[in-house]
Amino acid sequence: GGGATIQQQPYPREIEDDSNLGISKLRRLIDPEDEIQYMLNCASVLGSDSIDGMLLFCTTSLYVIDGYNKDPNNDVEVVEVSLEKKTTEWDTGETGPSYYPLLSLLQGGGGSYDGGGDFHACHRWAYSDIRDILKRRYLLRQVAIEIFSEDGRNHLIVLENVNTRDDVYQRIISKESFLASQTADTMMSIT
Repeated sequence: GGGATIQQQPYPREIEDDSNLGISKLRRLIDPEDEIQYMLNCASVLGSDSIDGMLLFCTTSLYVIDGYNKDPNNDVEVVEVSLEKKTTEWDTGETGPSYYPLLSLLQGGGGSYDGGGDFHACHRWAYSDIRDILKRRYLLRQVAIEIFSEDGRNHLIVLENVNTRDDVYQRIISKESFLASQTADTMMSIT
């Protein structure tokens, strides 16, 4: 059966007006040579916490940027992201934060402060560096994908519904550079 598809929405680097400052903030977080081709809301799962963010399909790479969301009018807005670990009495016997945004940097992601003092973790994968992508369940729903990169990192991304998850999966596996890296891996395992 037919499912929902991700709308094609080119996002030009030059913005004519100040109607959507969120897109210009996103552009500061991605590589200068990358152009945003598609974007949609997602959540990153880090341990038992999930963080709202955006999944960006760009020219050469895939990005997950925490702390942004796209509203129904395609305006990008900052969302509240709590990066404090909720502690329990058996953790430390005390209350208060146990880690801060540095955790995202230590896990190999990048990040940036958006000028307003907010931190936005930015995870980037060149399509050619994606070793594998698998469809996964999250909270017993078929709505997640897990990305495995060449450097051994993996990332669980939760999407709105199964149709969106399947569309994202198809977009990634159909990228020419992803296919080329998979062909090279297959050839190396044969020899």
